[in-house]
Amino acid sequence: DPLLRHHHHRPRRRSSSSSSPSSQKCAFRTPTHGALRPSASRPSTNSASEPAFCAAGTITTGPYTFLLLTPMLTTNVRAPRKLASHLRVLHVQLCELVPAPHAQDGRVLSVAHHAQLENHARAYLAEMHACAEELRTIPHTGDAEADSEIAAEHMRMQWAVSIWELAVLVFLRRPLVLGESFGLWWLRNFCSGVAEHKLHELSAKDATAPVDLEEFWQTLRTLIVQGLLEQAVELVNLHPQMRAAALPSAARSAGAASTVETLLMRLEALLEHFPRLRDRQLLQPSPEDVNLRPGGGAALQAFNIKWRVWREDVSELLRSAPPSDPEAKQVIQTARLLAGEEDAIANATGGAWHATLLARLLLSEPTRLRWDIHELLPSAEGLPLEEKAMLAILADNPYAARDAIRAAHGDGWLVTHLWDILWRARIVELGTFTADSTLDSRQFSILQYAKALGEREPLWQLAVEYASDVQFNGQLCDEARAFIIDLLKRHETLRLHAFKVRKLLHVCERFNLTASAHELLNAYETSQRAKRGAAPAVAEFAARAAVPPIEALFSGDAVSTEDARLKTIAQQALEEALAISPLVRGGGSKAEAPMLAELRAKLRSASLATPGFYDGPQWLPSYLGLLELLHSGTDDAVKMRQLCISFFTVTLGAVPTFDVPQPVVDRLLALLAAVEKEPALPEHFTLMPPTHRWPGDTSPPLFDVADTYTLLAHAERLKAQVPGMSAGVCAGGSLLAHSLREREQGISHRLIHNLADAFLT
Repeated sequence: DPLLRHHHHRPRRRSSSSSSPSSQKCAFRTPTHGALRPSASRPSTNSASEPAFCAAGTITTGPYTFLLLTPMLTTNVRAPRKLASHLRVLHVQLCELVPAPHAQDGRVLSVAHHAQLENHARAYLAEMHACAEELRTIPHTGDAEADSEIAAEHMRMQWAVSIWELAVLVFLRRPLVLGESFGLWWLRNFCSGVAEHKLHELSAKDATAPVDLEEFWQTLRTLIVQGLLEQAVELVNLHPQMRAAALPSAARSAGAASTVETLLMRLEALLEHFPRLRDRQLLQPSPEDVNLRPGGGAALQAFNIKWRVWREDVSELLRSAPPSDPEAKQVIQTARLLAGEEDAIANATGGAWHATLLARLLLSEPTRLRWDIHELLPSAEGLPLEEKAMLAILADNPYAARDAIRAAHGDGWLVTHLWDILWRARIVELGTFTADSTLDSRQFSILQYAKALGEREPLWQLAVEYASDVQFNGQLCDEARAFIIDLLKRHETLRLHAFKVRKLLHVCERFNLTASAHELLNAYETSQRAKRGAAPAVAEFAARAAVPPIEALFSGDAVSTEDARLKTIAQQALEEALAISPLVRGGGSKAEAPMLAELRAKLRSASLATPGFYDGPQWLPSYLGLLELLHSGTDDAVKMRQLCISFFTVTLGAVPTFDVPQPVVDRLLALLAAVEKEPALPEHFTLMPPTHRWPGDTSPPLFDVADTYTLLAHAERLKAQVPGMSAGVCAGGSLLAHSLREREQGISHRLIHNLADAFLT
């Protein structure tokens, strides 16, 4: 059992200053108890050995806004971010392995699920230890403020580890008796190791060297109240009288020394045969019932017999020790401690409540059941918030423990994951946390943790994941949805790049946040435009366009500013490509193409989302490809034909509204039909009539029958949408119809000739 490991295997910390006993300081003893203050500086990485959990910074007992996620730490230190990520992975695994109580219709937790909870609790603890170790070994930066923040964070991490381990022991493992398990927890978290250090110093001395007997007996009693009985036996054998007994008889002193030697030997025997409650039955999860199982009752009965016999031996030692000899008085004082007398315990522990509790459970009431421990606990008034949480845990009150943890560490990962485990273990009941919220206490903690994560830009994805856990009947709660929307809005104002925008849009798609997706795309397009410099306004686009703006051709429909802007950019980009392309007669200029760059930015921003959530116009990819081909001057008629037909096919399937750039369609039809002298495409890019073919040329035209039908459908749609024209017939009286009639007839004439040529070949 991991709780029965020998204490020598517990992890060690390295000292920040001198290795002498007087300079070693305990991490969790506060001035409230009259104990040593923590060290003011972080330990260096090359210092001497130090006791477990020695201080790495001052203990701050005020509430923390958010444990482990201060701005400096999330920016420059990887340990807190790694911890948050690893805890999320473990949380997701736990949700899969141990279902929620309501998913099992309130059934009792199975043995297998309880084992999974214990395993994950230990996995959580391992990640915390790894984070604490990484924080401890961070080299000094030279910045006093940064070093102080890291040191304080390391101290908070140690407090969190201690609270988590104790909560798992009391709430999850729930042993019948707590003494031995509590002792191991105390040794790992509160023991300064000064007594052990003195033991090692004394054992390294020569047998004839002088010994400070007052310090010797104080160290012995400290080892006893810490539960280190093996070390106490070792120390007794280092007493000058016991060392003298091991020397040849000629070197031994006689007379009164034999009495002290006898008392020491009896004391050694008592320490060596000290009864320990280490039966595995007593460490199993137990309900509040003394008759929980036959094994537990039998183990307690057997221990009680040993305990009574051992206590009789202690009483006999007290009666037989002569009170006149100074060393005999020390033996009597130690025997009084073994007998569990309150004043002897207070003198040996220094008055610290946790050390006093451990001494009572070991020496006075070892069979006190876990659910009766609260009778031994002191008042929490005046104690640090972390110690208040520990007292609430020992009192087996998870609700008071949660309140104390929140007061000490805020709504961070500690209270969030601990409360989730206790809920899955059926230890706590969930109720509405606040009067103005529909969330239960677990959901409230998760959402608060998500909000704290969302305050740090590098951790926004973790924030979304935790917020997505706040659901009701399989749907995201309104509070969580509002938080995610607010988080997305905040990121619109931050630096955007394509990879990040894809992630943000994936969140929009996941939770069906269409409005947020549009806002993100607009923000990204604006940021891309800003990189290239300020683009002209929409009015300037329309003024520079070689063709009339859309609103001039089609009246009577309301067009949004963004739609009008896009259509105007599309028209102007086509004119730019024609003016620059070396393939076009009348083109080949060296002018820049800002509108083409605008379309590129629009395509990049609109295509960042997944295919199921594509936000841009469906015609834009093929249209931009066609413009890029013209702009580059690539003489590839087949590729040009593929892009044209792709563009026309997409726009043909659309509802005839302003979603389709009809002026662009008209312009492209005119170019393909070659009804204008300049600018004009190369003949092998156009709908060439049969009279322009070379003699004997029997190859099919560039556009086949299906292609021509697609182009004809567009020509007829365009005529139907222009006022005063219907299927190529002029209704008279419409100036626009008269101006377009000659052009329209030329397009229709070329299309019909191409269709006949395609049929014949």
